[in-house]
Amino acid sequence: MKKVKFLRRLKVWIKPNDTRYYDPQTYRIYFRSRAEVIEAALRGECYTFLRTTGRPCNCYMCSEYEKYVRESKQKIDKQIWQQITDDNN
Repeated sequence: MKKVKFLRRLKVWIKPNDTRYYDPQTYRIYFRSRAEVIEAALRGECYTFLRTTGRPCNCYMCSEYEKYVRESKQKIDKQIWQQITDDNN
């Protein structure tokens, strides 16, 4: 299951049309196909942070979606109570 999850995370992080690959050891940018980068990641050459977590940080760039904001339970209960009392009148 670890390999399956790691492969799924790689496919999410490495976009289909992105051919740039940054090598942190040599500090260079290489141009490779997506398949080559995924194979290199499976060998452990890059993207090793995705082995243990799907989202290394919670900044807006890494999360790629709107944050979920929930109303407080007191406000929800108050709205429900108002609807009940309005229906009875």
